Amino acid sequence: MLEILDAAGVVVRHYSSADLALEPHPATDPAAYDKVCQATPTAPFCNVPLYWQAKPIRLSTAAGMHRFSWDLQLDPLPMQSATEVNDEEAKGAVPHATYPTIESPWAPPGMYTVRLTVDGTRYTQPIRLALDPRVRTSAAALAQLTTLSREMWTGAHAAHAAHRQARALHASLDGMTGAAERAFAAQLDSLAPASPAGRPRARRRGGVVAATLGGAATGMMSAANAMQGADVAPTATQVAACTAARSIGADAMARWTAMRTTGLATLNASRRTAGQPAITLPDLAAK
Repeated sequence: MLEILDAAGVVVRHYSSADLALEPHPATDPAAYDKVCQATPTAPFCNVPLYWQAKPIRLSTAAGMHRFSWDLQLDPLPMQSATEVNDEEAKGAVPHATYPTIESPWAPPGMYTVRLTVDGTRYTQPIRLALDPRVRTSAAALAQLTTLSREMWTGAHAAHAAHRQARALHASLDGMTGAAERAFAAQLDSLAPASPAGRPRARRRGGVVAATLGGAATGMMSAANAMQGADVAPTATQVAACTAARSIGADAMARWTAMRTTGLATLNASRRTAGQPAITLPDLAAK
């Protein structure tokens, strides 16, 4: 496992030898992947020539010296399936060297620590990420860019984690036919609707992102990504987008907090009255 930690010790980028990757992959076995595309034309990368794709970035577990590149971006929202790879927004195509687009902010200048964990043993090394010397943007403007980007990024990950937990809680209610359980499951569906691809997507009503956990996650990450084109102060439109995403996120997270505390307690009270076991909140921390 290879992690990048910021000056506060927070992990901002994570790589693992167990990271999800397509099997087969168009860059390593194009013939086998061509059969995948014939069977499922909507599969990732099937809408472009297969020879474009670069080999997936994976940490090797083999002995010896290895070189690994951090792309200087923060962690994107985690995938629950290798088929969630983003193949729709590539900025350019180079034969055998085109990588999927990473949807996350750039890491701001500052001190970081690289932490490598191998068989339970950790190795660390400090690194300094310097600002492009050609940038003449004021420190205050850069601070605003960094603060807003980090806030949106952190909020997106929190909402995404909440979505996962809400769906896991919903799964624990499968097969239960009681009125209270069905009503609670319906509330979970409203707050964290299932996504066929596994990753929550924003729902829009009348052009406005719905206050779901998926809408909050994608809305905040989109607001963060919109500010990553240059090292300049966020525009008024970008600040307004952050304000709107913040409001949606606060609404969705408040509803989730109420459901996992008061709502779940009320449901369990009715179950105890009926002589049924309590439903516990799934712990996904180790997953």
